[in-house]
Amino acid sequence: MREKREGPLFSSVSRATDSRIARLADFLARRDFIYIVVILAALGKAHWFLVFAAFGAPIYFLVLVGLALGSRHPGRSYS
Repeated sequence: MREKREGPLFSSVSRATDSRIARLADFLARRDFIYIVVILAALGKAHWFLVFAAFGAPIYFLVLVGLALGSRHPGRSYS
């Protein structure tokens, strides 16, 4: 941890960063959604986040699997 490292703090979740789906996956991989949890908790609707997470997490996983499989076959385009 003490070693100074160069480079970006966030690395992409996909090798193919030129497609819209890869950019969307990168956006969703950041932890900025935590502010939504705070806002929903302040409004007394924190359970909504659990509902969104219950549907969103498997969908996000399938998108990442699709991107990984797409990077194995460079001729395919998932944009």
